[in-house]
Amino acid sequence: MDFSMFQDACRICAGKRQVTCRTIQDLVAGSAGPILKGTEAEAVRFHDDKSTYTGAHNYNEKHVGADASSALGRHDKMAAEKQQRMQAKEGEEDGWGEVERVFKAFAGANATLDGREFYNMCMNIGGLVHGCFVKEDVDSIFAAVCPRNQRNIQLNEFKDAVREIALKKDEATHVTQGCIGRSKGPTMHGTTDAEYVKFHDDKDQYTGTHVGKP
Repeated sequence: MDFSMFQDACRICAGKRQVTCRTIQDLVAGSAGPILKGTEAEAVRFHDDKSTYTGAHNYNEKHVGADASSALGRHDKMAAEKQQRMQAKEGEEDGWGEVERVFKAFAGANATLDGREFYNMCMNIGGLVHGCFVKEDVDSIFAAVCPRNQRNIQLNEFKDAVREIALKKDEATHVTQGCIGRSKGPTMHGTTDAEYVKFHDDKDQYTGTHVGKP
């Protein structure tokens, strides 16, 4: 239908309704245009009720109705709970003298440990990497206590690492301190006896100018 056909349709409508053609024209002219009505989705409780959201969806600001600040509050709560546990462990600490001695033995002249040295130290101290504290945790604890933009830790950061290890092992800090304090320092694993080499150790095999040499 083109516009001229539409005009004829308006005249027919006016005749059907027994009104003037001007009345139909006014009705058409007063329209704001087409109204689009899509299919309305049925209500789904686990989608529409934001109070039922769990996990990451509970803190996703893209979901209308979710509390965008909830994640921050959750992280703050976790940090506060960890701080409380740390403070409780501090009340279970012994003196740090022996721990400091062991730290200095592993740290050397620069009195610092990098990540590799810290890992080797933890693996070298008997009984430290045990139970809930496994070797895969060593690097994460080092990263947690190492100052930002630095690669080494000093004694104060090492004390924090000891407290973190105690938390990981769910034991009092003084127990972890005692484990470290019993260490005698780095253990050097050198080769004591060389393997037998026939052409070197069997003097009967010597030739040329080497014959007769002890």
